[in-house]
Amino acid sequence: MVQSIEYYDLEHSSEKKPVQGVDELMHRIMSYWQKLNQKVSGFVSVRIENLQNMVDNTYFLLLLMVKQANIVVCGSACVGKSTLVNSLCGKEVPKTSSSLCSATDEMKKYVLNQTYQSVNEAASSTEYSITIWDTSGIES
Repeated sequence: MVQSIEYYDLEHSSEKKPVQGVDELMHRIMSYWQKLNQKVSGFVSVRIENLQNMVDNTYFLLLLMVKQANIVVCGSACVGKSTLVNSLCGKEVPKTSSSLCSATDEMKKYVLNQTYQSVNEAASSTEYSITIWDTSGIES
């Protein structure tokens, strides 16, 4: 490291203060930013965790109140309704097609029976059922 003595620009400061080398100044600035980043990251991590807990609690309470739900997926033909149903179910249940012909010719029912385990408390879980209805194309 260069041990030179330099001075701040007098236009920006009325005092003439000696500075160690430019390298050391840069090192101090980087060290300060790293410490600040660690403090901010810790604060943000705690806030994100708090938000995740709030969302989990809200979701859990909603499932406790509404143990069963119906979702009807409808829209024009060949727009990806069955693909959306597959995404909601987490697996391929209705057939999908990349052609211009619709793969669904009648309304079909898919039932998801699941248990939701709260991330906050090991003893907090609830069973729920979601019925998803996949419709054929509905034109206006």
